[in-house]
Amino acid sequence: MKKVIEGTDQGGITKAVNWNGGGGFRYHRLAPSLLEKVYQVYMVETKARGDMDTPEVQAKKESAVRWRRHASEYAQVHNGKPWQYLLIPHDAVSENMTLTWLASQFAVSGR
Repeated sequence: MKKVIEGTDQGGITKAVNWNGGGGFRYHRLAPSLLEKVYQVYMVETKARGDMDTPEVQAKKESAVRWRRHASEYAQVHNGKPWQYLLIPHDAVSENMTLTWLASQFAVSGR
């Protein structure tokens, strides 16, 4: 990615679109299931569709909903970002989907 921004990468899509460099990126490393965007922190969990209604997944979902609520309340008081929890069936994810779309379909709200 750095070579693309610096204009020193001349392979693949960079060459195909005649990219001359520029732009930028920010890399956030939180945890495998946490994604931080500009205005939101997402807890994202994928499970096999057949397991979505099992007691284990439902108990974990309830815990995640409570965590999301507490984290959002804390963030609100301390000028942080709200949190959202997504529980996504494994077969609902594909490469052409955005996080925004997945959130619109699979956000879990609750107590």
